[in-house]
Amino acid sequence: SSFIDTLSDEELQNEIKTISIVARSKPDTKMRIVNALQNNGEVVAVTGDGINDAPALSKADVGIAMGISGTEVSKSAA
Repeated sequence: SSFIDTLSDEELQNEIKTISIVARSKPDTKMRIVNALQNNGEVVAVTGDGINDAPALSKADVGIAMGISGTEVSKSAA
C-alpha cells in the first residue's frame, strides 16, 4: 500500500482499476481505496478485525468483520 500513498486521489481512481488486492494498509489508505472504487461505480467489500478497520467497513458496500477476536467496533461497523 506504500505505492498507493504516493498517488493523488485522481491518480488512485485511475490506478485502482489495475490493482486486485491491497494488504496491510493504513486506515486512511483503506478509506481512499473504498472511495476510489465506489467513485468508479464498483461494489466494494472490506474485511477487517480491528478498530482501525471500522471506518472502511462502514463506508464499504459490504463490511466483513473477521474472526472471534475481532473487536466489537469492527463487528458493529460491518
